[in-house]
Amino acid sequence: MDIWKQLGASLYAHFLNMILAMYLKILTNSGNGCVWYLLNHSLDCTFGLIICYWLHKTVENYAVKNNVEVSQCCGNMFAGTQKWCVCS
Repeated sequence: MDIWKQLGASLYAHFLNMILAMYLKILTNSGNGCVWYLLNHSLDCTFGLIICYWLHKTVENYAVKNNVEVSQCCGNMFAGTQKWCVCS
């Protein structure tokens, strides 16, 4: 299921990036769609990563500050040694 979500999100981002690249080419009357696509993709990956990191740190700091325990699965899921751990 996780692979399908990633595939769907990637296709969605790709098509939105294609539309934005065509729009920027028409709007600016310069460059070509490939250049705009590369620029959009690079900015999306760079700023998207920064935003995701910032959000992760914000949630992590909130959890530490408010003493929230997080349950997560640890162990090797392929070897059948999965168990639930409580991280503090």
